[in-house]
Amino acid sequence: MQDYFYALSDHLYQQLKPAERLLANYQGEDSDFIRLNHGKIRQAGQVTQHYLTLELAQGASHLSSRLTLCGDMPMDLAAAQAALARMRQQLPHVPDDPYLNLPSQPTASEHKAADLLPEAGETVSRILQQAQGLDLVGYWASGIMRQGMTDSIGSRHWQSSHSFNLDWSCYQQGQAVKNNYAGRQWDETTLVRKLEKDRQALDILQRPPTTLTPGVYRAYLAPAAMEEILGMLGWGDFGLKSQRTRRSALLPLLEGDRSFDAKVTLTEAPDRGLAATFTEQGFVVDQPVSLIEQGHFNQALVSPRSAMEYHAPMNCAHESPQSLRMQAGTLADEDILEALDTGVYISNLWYCNYSDRNHGRITGMTRFASFWVEKGKIIGPLSVIRFDDTLYRMLGDHLLALTAQRETRISPSSYDQRSSRSTTLPGGLLREIRLTL
Repeated sequence: MQDYFYALSDHLYQQLKPAERLLANYQGEDSDFIRLNHGKIRQAGQVTQHYLTLELAQGASHLSSRLTLCGDMPMDLAAAQAALARMRQQLPHVPDDPYLNLPSQPTASEHKAADLLPEAGETVSRILQQAQGLDLVGYWASGIMRQGMTDSIGSRHWQSSHSFNLDWSCYQQGQAVKNNYAGRQWDETTLVRKLEKDRQALDILQRPPTTLTPGVYRAYLAPAAMEEILGMLGWGDFGLKSQRTRRSALLPLLEGDRSFDAKVTLTEAPDRGLAATFTEQGFVVDQPVSLIEQGHFNQALVSPRSAMEYHAPMNCAHESPQSLRMQAGTLADEDILEALDTGVYISNLWYCNYSDRNHGRITGMTRFASFWVEKGKIIGPLSVIRFDDTLYRMLGDHLLALTAQRETRISPSSYDQRSSRSTTLPGGLLREIRLTL
């Protein structure tokens, strides 16, 4: 598809009029999707899709058009030419965009990751063998994702990556545990370890639940729960636009009124993730961005538009992390329960939202296998309860430790196409978390 995309783009560039500039962006995938229910394969299929987005610019005015490619050059070229003609007719009626930001010189990059994935059908068969006796429901997705960009001034960018994502839940007598395993290289021993933890959790979930009264409790947040909390910050809080318009929960951190614990270091690391290391405009964004350094604000994510609006150096394609990494701590996994002593072990959170964004206060519910722990021993499941607390307490004053082992999680979202957003996070031990209802 790389040569095909470049050839299609070149055909279009030959038809441009003076003063016209055309940018082309390609997104595509070849993916296997296998849905599982009751520990059996219920649906299996393959998805192959290719999309082309054209952006026509003249001066400071621009328009875009998106179309599906079928892989037949005459047909795709005719559709692209028709889209170009429509944009050409409409462009004179489009006002100038003061924040249009395009490279003045050609840029280029290429990255093709090695394919280390196993065959999907064989792997899922192995998964079901390891999951025998479990009521497992979920899905497997794997394959190659491709992104490309060209520009009529001569820019050429291409990136391809291979990944898998196994997202599942296991049920037993009305109780459930949720788990995920994703990455670039399959390791069955990791799956076996996760499934064994699921079995142990399901047994514990059959015990009488503990119902807590509202108050503050010592807590451990597993990586999946940490992802939900830090995911809130991904709703624009790291972006320069939201910070300059004072719509960011990080304003107290930015202005020096509050800080996180010194153990908190967050980095957007495009070179370590699956997302493209170039923008739709052709800027290269392959360098890590230090967002939070030892508990203090360091840098904002700056998109090409914000760079133009606020006269700041551009460092990302979108002002939401696509490859967020949190520095690990020193707490060993086998020491988590002992370090927690007495409190709540929170495996998952959901329904998270801001209850007071200006002060970094968020709320949400415990989900799936969360437990009450006494003197380092799991007593039983925790009845569903809501938390309402601030980032500056959970990641600041009340953060005692981060785990030495981190978990890489790839978003299981497959709306429109498979997501390339990923996070690498440790778990966190908190002196206390505020539980409400």
